[in-house]
Amino acid sequence: MLHPVIHHLKNSYCTPRIHWQPFNLCCSQAYARFTELKRLKLHPGNMTKERDDVESCSANVYKGIQSSCVDQFEAVKACLSNNPDEWAQCASARRELEVCSVRNNLGELKK
Repeated sequence: MLHPVIHHLKNSYCTPRIHWQPFNLCCSQAYARFTELKRLKLHPGNMTKERDDVESCSANVYKGIQSSCVDQFEAVKACLSNNPDEWAQCASARRELEVCSVRNNLGELKK
């Protein structure tokens, strides 16, 4: 079964929600290319490589978070569960997850 973020990308051609900033930071080139093709209204069937790049990078970042940033990830999840309508309350937890993701060179940052 696909991770929810990847499933969301695959089925809706949308970028992740704001609390998935580590994915945006660590997969910026793949996301930018995919988003540009969406902006140009390219048929999804002609975006397979770009979609695969986003899925692959997102999966790699998720695996990296699970192995290197699990405490920060759990803190974000807990904060968002406790504050579902007040994401600003979770800014510091999200920031810690972003810092951990970059510090560990996840996704495209390891190139």
